[in-house]
Amino acid sequence: MCPQNRNLNAGAWKDLEEQVRDLAAQKGHIYVVCGPIVAADYQTIGANKVVVPSAFFKVVDEVEELTGIDFFPSLPDKVEKRAEAEVDFTKWTVK
Repeated sequence: MCPQNRNLNAGAWKDLEEQVRDLAAQKGHIYVVCGPIVAADYQTIGANKVVVPSAFFKVVDEVEELTGIDFFPSLPDKVEKRAEAEVDFTKWTVK
């Protein structure tokens, strides 16, 4: 759980989460990796000094190939390569 700007949480991020849920319903299951991006000069809020992320990411497609980052390092390569090879992105109807 991370603090989010109200406009993001009720706007673009909410829309993205709804699209990912729709995609998961269509596909039966999908792999999604998401999380915060914390800047070096991060800010905190509250008495417990909760770190406020500067941005968020959600990986649902070929971002691994574009970035060279393995977003599923715990998944055995054989399983990951098979799953990625079988995905037909042309059937995704998410807007």
